[in-house]
Amino acid sequence: MPTELFEHLFLDGKQRRSHKFTSARGGGDKPSIPLRSPGQHSEYLRKQLEKAWTDTDNEYVSRHVTRHGTYLEFKGEIGYKLATKSLENMRGEGGKGLRLQNVREVESLVVDPATGRKAKKKTICATVFVSHKQREFFFNKIQEYGQKLSPNGNPKHQKLLAGIADIERGDRLRCFWVDDKKLVPKKSVSEWCEAWLSYSGDIEKNKFKFEDYLRRKKNRVETGLDCVPRTSCQSNPSRQDAIGGVDCRMR
Repeated sequence: MPTELFEHLFLDGKQRRSHKFTSARGGGDKPSIPLRSPGQHSEYLRKQLEKAWTDTDNEYVSRHVTRHGTYLEFKGEIGYKLATKSLENMRGEGGKGLRLQNVREVESLVVDPATGRKAKKKTICATVFVSHKQREFFFNKIQEYGQKLSPNGNPKHQKLLAGIADIERGDRLRCFWVDDKKLVPKKSVSEWCEAWLSYSGDIEKNKFKFEDYLRRKKNRVETGLDCVPRTSCQSNPSRQDAIGGVDCRMR
């Protein structure tokens, strides 16, 4: 225990002032998710998801290609967090055939309603692979969000779906570019880039298909493939998923 003693402080009348109590929280914290009408927002998300799949189907027909699924991009509301943990845990909810590819922040200038001035705000975006077998997964989630309540009385899947502002196809380069946007190769200039592939099954076969695609697009490919086990699969050695790194020239 401290043994040193200090004298009391006394304030004279000139130094005394009275102040009303004010909360340090200033009226409460900002909600973690936007306030939505579940019925209206679920219908909006359903239409966007429907369009994304329709565009995917039309492209497959016109280009005569066959794929196992498609990529979807989920955009959060500006200034709010996106429930990326919910997207990451989908496989444990019966969502086998779903894979969270990446999460990134996009900065943009928007008008602040409080000040009327433009300010930099961040939008959280997530790219998710959805297999054809899991095509109805998000449709079902959206329907439940608009029609059903959870045990605590809130709309089902509210934390995830209320935080989503838009759903689009996610098979564009910007959906996979997690570095500074200024570093994206320009069409007129060739740059060396490293592409990381996620696949299961025959590694050499998948490597050949990827390199063949790049050569048909007149891209140069540097030989060599490094395979690294997926972090999420290290606890299950029976899975054959791997990530391969291939150096390629992108135009």
